[in-house]
Amino acid sequence: MQQYCAFRIDSLGKVIGTTKLSCADDTEAKRRTEALRDGDEIQLWQCDRLVAVFKTRASH
Repeated sequence: MQQYCAFRIDSLGKVIGTTKLSCADDTEAKRRTEALRDGDEIQLWQCDRLVAVFKTRASH
């Protein structure tokens, strides 16, 4: 399993929460991060590698 961290970002660009994830690969990590969304932006990282950014729902 690989380790990932999802950072919840507020409208001012500040980190307001983190969730650590153990996943088989990037695809699983993205799927699990998508399920965490509740309106805030979420950045998914693996160590110092940015895997994905999930923008706020209002941005879509």
